[in-house]
Amino acid sequence: MTQTPAASFILLSYCQEDTITEAVQSLLNQKCEPIEIIISDDASTDGTFEKIQEVIKDYRGPHPVLARRNEVNLGLNRHIARSVSLATSDLMIWAAGDDRNAPGRAQKVIDSYRQTGAKLIYSDAETVGPDK
Repeated sequence: MTQTPAASFILLSYCQEDTITEAVQSLLNQKCEPIEIIISDDASTDGTFEKIQEVIKDYRGPHPVLARRNEVNLGLNRHIARSVSLATSDLMIWAAGDDRNAPGRAQKVIDSYRQTGAKLIYSDAETVGPDK
C-alpha cells in the first residue's frame, strides 16, 4: 500500500529559463518527511523545460518527482487546475519558477497544518532573478 505524501509541493513555470534551475533545486533540497514534488511547465517557448529535466535527471532523494509540460499554453488558472488534478495530497504548497524555497519550508507548512488544521497557510519564498 502506498502512503499518501505529507504534502504536494507544486512548482508552476512559464518561460523562466534563467531562474528555474535554482527554483527546482530548492524543492529537491527540502528537509522533511516525504512529500511529492510536481513541476509543471505551461508550454514554455524557451529552454525552461529542458533545464527542469536536466536538474532532476540524477535526483535520488526521498521525494518522488513528477516533471511535466503542457502541450499548449493553458494560462495561469487552467495550469493551476491541471496541477491540482495531479496532486495526491490534500495539502498543497505552491512555488513559481523564480522562487528559492528555504530547505525547511515544506516541513514548517506541514507542521503548521497539523497543529492548526487551517485551510489556508501562507508561507513565502525568496524571488530570484531580475524581478527580485
